[in-house]
Amino acid sequence: MKREDSSEEITITGYVTPTDWDWNDDVSAVSIETHDDIYAIEPNSLGEELFSKLDSEVEVTGFLEKDRDGTERITVTSYEVLTRAGDREELNHGYEDDGEEIESEQNESPM
Repeated sequence: MKREDSSEEITITGYVTPTDWDWNDDVSAVSIETHDDIYAIEPNSLGEELFSKLDSEVEVTGFLEKDRDGTERITVTSYEVLTRAGDREELNHGYEDDGEEIESEQNESPM
């Protein structure tokens, strides 16, 4: 399907969700689900790292493309894990109960 390429780099925050499975029921595609939209992740090295972050809240930066059918796709240039799956109690502004700051995981594409 033809895409409308954009040189626009955007940053989105949402949850990594599975969107497709192979014959062995392994996840074969992921997306970022925000409050408003779902962004399919284009396969590249950073996009593939997100497969191990299912159900985690992430901030993703990348280049936006839109298919003719309206599907929005993002080619990831960097991401940061905000909360890991199962760690929803960390939503208290990045601090644990003892006041110690929680380290976030940041990843960027080598340029």
